[in-house]
Amino acid sequence: MLKRIDSRCEMGSNRKNINEIEDVETALRNAGACGLFHIWLILLTMLPFTLTSANMASSIFEGYIPNHRCDLPFVDSLEKKCNKTWTSTLHVKAAPLERSKSAACFRYQPGPEINCSYWFDPNNTTETPANIDTVPCQKWTYDRSVMRNTIVTDFSLVCGSTWASYISQSCFMLGVLLGSILFGILSDRLGRRHTFLMCSVGGLITGTATAFTQSYMSYGILRTISGFFVIPPFLTLYVLVSEMVVVKYRVSFLQLTQVWFATGYILLSLVSYLAREWRTIQLVLSLLQAFSIVVWWFIPESPRWLLCQHRHKEAQNVIDMIYQYNHCLRRGDSDRHRLDRQLSITKDYDLVSELEEMKFKGYDVDRKQQHGLTNLLGTPGIRKVSLVHFFHWFAIFCVYFGLTLNAAKLGGDSFFNLIVASLMELVSYVIVIPMTNKFGRVVFMSVSEVTAGILCIMMPYIAHVNWLYITTSILGKFFISFAFALMFIHVSEVFPTPIRSAATGMCSAWARVGGIASPLIAMLTLIAPNLPYTIFGIISLVTAFVILILPETGNVKLPSTIEEGEEFIKSHPGPLLVLMRRFQRKT
Repeated sequence: MLKRIDSRCEMGSNRKNINEIEDVETALRNAGACGLFHIWLILLTMLPFTLTSANMASSIFEGYIPNHRCDLPFVDSLEKKCNKTWTSTLHVKAAPLERSKSAACFRYQPGPEINCSYWFDPNNTTETPANIDTVPCQKWTYDRSVMRNTIVTDFSLVCGSTWASYISQSCFMLGVLLGSILFGILSDRLGRRHTFLMCSVGGLITGTATAFTQSYMSYGILRTISGFFVIPPFLTLYVLVSEMVVVKYRVSFLQLTQVWFATGYILLSLVSYLAREWRTIQLVLSLLQAFSIVVWWFIPESPRWLLCQHRHKEAQNVIDMIYQYNHCLRRGDSDRHRLDRQLSITKDYDLVSELEEMKFKGYDVDRKQQHGLTNLLGTPGIRKVSLVHFFHWFAIFCVYFGLTLNAAKLGGDSFFNLIVASLMELVSYVIVIPMTNKFGRVVFMSVSEVTAGILCIMMPYIAHVNWLYITTSILGKFFISFAFALMFIHVSEVFPTPIRSAATGMCSAWARVGGIASPLIAMLTLIAPNLPYTIFGIISLVTAFVILILPETGNVKLPSTIEEGEEFIKSHPGPLLVLMRRFQRKT
């Protein structure tokens, strides 16, 4: 582990006394606010974050619906009867002329008396023999130029079964929802590292098993179970990074981790382009999670979480390790030996006054106070923020995921489209750092969502201009990615330490409800092609207004207790409330 480097940077005896350190924020700053350790930490999150997004979006290619037509089992008998050779140009002869009958789902079935002139004369396009029946297709021939095999081609999920490919993704997101709730709670109870390990092992096993399924039912079940383990590694490490970085650099480091999320889509595109088979894609993405388990060995536990559990010695060891790693290459540093036991008493949890008072009153101070989901709704301020974020995460992920899944359906090269959209998302994650520091989290989120909503509503009306349709979709993904990145940052800042991971997990659960709804909304294109993007646009516009009641969290210290969190929310009204108060004063 990282602390093994202490042989290179041995700590001396001249260490700073604990009472001189104000809180864990100061301790982290003294250990090195931005150094070699933090670079190493960001690099460690690369693979888990990349695999999270790649697995979540894998249905873009695994569930790709290729062009298809009915398989014609009667061709051999026609060739023998008419003594002619069937060519691909004659397939149109088997397509029903009725507008209500799709040529991809119905075909003509020759009767006992075969009219060779109709079937083999290219010029005979109007005469349809009276004894021809129209029957539904039983088998299909697929265009395999984009993907050689998908779950659609293997399990015949076309025509009357088209809905199944959308439902499978919704079932996956149902698993993600349940995993977000459970592992969000476990992360606050068992720690960030242990939760990450459990999810990585579970994802490796279930994801690999999914690649070998032989039926749609078993695929759906295993896909749902694998979804249970996909998102928690991302959420757990995201919270851990937020808790190991000081206020000044928090947004920058969190956005650097978000870059890996966009990189996952590029990885998915490259793997899919090379493999062109859904089983290979699923297997590669699953087996790579074995390397995520290696990451667990190097990731330290969050010192904030350790302090919350009254495990002060372990927290001190983590802070010492950060200091050692950030200063081991700086010989002769006069301040290098000053972190001895400085976290044993910390203002973050008011342990001096609180524990002494409890001891004096005869309480059992060794008993740990447990926090959970009930605390998200237990106090007025945190309740308001929780409910707004629940809806916000639902809305943003619904729109974000809808635009992501649409990348392969824009026309042109599906792999290239996803790579371009991912690069634009990556750029948004980089740009958002200086933009949010200047304009604030909440206002910038709202503006981004308004822009994305307008672009979504525009899309159905410009679909006939392919290049403009693709550009609008990519720009919509670009702006909704701003909001997607900022909602993670805002939640990691506004909720106090004891419930931060639970809050992130619960918000993520509501995001998965949006993920469940997104394919179902997209499925409405089978009924009305313009409807899905209109709905996505309206959802984005509504949430852009609602979030304006959230407090601004830029450049503030992370609240460490429920009381601090409640006080912070009360003292920081959202931009909408501030505007309303100013208007009332003028009138």
